[in-house]
Amino acid sequence: MKKATRLIALLAALALMCLSVTGCNALDDMRARHGVFTENGTIKIGNAEYIRLPENQYFTPANGDEDNVYITTDDVPVLLSVLLGEGYYISGDRLFVYSSAYGDSFHYCRADKHAEIAAQLEGEFNPTDYCYTYSFFNPKTEVYETRDYQLTEEQKNAVKRILATVEGKVRDENAHYYYDHCVSLEACTSNMLLRDWRYDIEVYNSTYYLVTKNNGLAYTVPEAYNEVFGSILAPMLEAEKAEKEYFGDYYDDFYDEDIDYDDFYDDEDIDYDDMLLI
Repeated sequence: MKKATRLIALLAALALMCLSVTGCNALDDMRARHGVFTENGTIKIGNAEYIRLPENQYFTPANGDEDNVYITTDDVPVLLSVLLGEGYYISGDRLFVYSSAYGDSFHYCRADKHAEIAAQLEGEFNPTDYCYTYSFFNPKTEVYETRDYQLTEEQKNAVKRILATVEGKVRDENAHYYYDHCVSLEACTSNMLLRDWRYDIEVYNSTYYLVTKNNGLAYTVPEAYNEVFGSILAPMLEAEKAEKEYFGDYYDDFYDEDIDYDDFYDDEDIDYDDMLLI
């Protein structure tokens, strides 16, 4: 017991030394990221309490703006929460706290919304909308983010009409099909919390295809729907374009260095035979 107490004291001293350098803002940030397990199995972070949600295979809360939090027992001081706490994530809107350690995924929901969302997870999955997820490079933070796009009524109705009016063709499972761009379209609830991957939207040489995930049926989208299907892919394509432009400028600046590689090699007196490893 004395050894454990000494270790905690040492860790606390080290943490205090670090904070003396980084200042009060660092301590405030640690407080905001520190949660506590309660006796009744909930988690408290600040004044908010989080209750565990029932499991649901379709539950897919929006991600991409999550932050790290560290959950400890109530006897662990804030200064040691990062060292002694269990790592969790908290959503950007601070509605969900979750972990996926060791292959197990479980979620907690803020108490004021728990009953509503738990009821949705315990009920039947009745999707009413479509959405997809794409990657976005944020040039301000230089970090990749995950974003969700939910189809408009016009876009959603166009997908339904294609499925209802166009004859699907079975794809050869041994053949390779190419595309210029592709998104995985998920059937989802209106709040996008429950999702199921149902289709792919592919575009190749300006022709769009709606491909079912379960049986590989491909629906060739009539040209009259090209504009609306183009608008579905637009957020993803705009993100890809912005990323290429950003890195294009970066690499252009990098390779614009005034280096004469011919002079570089001519001036170096290198015997490459001596460099061979035998």
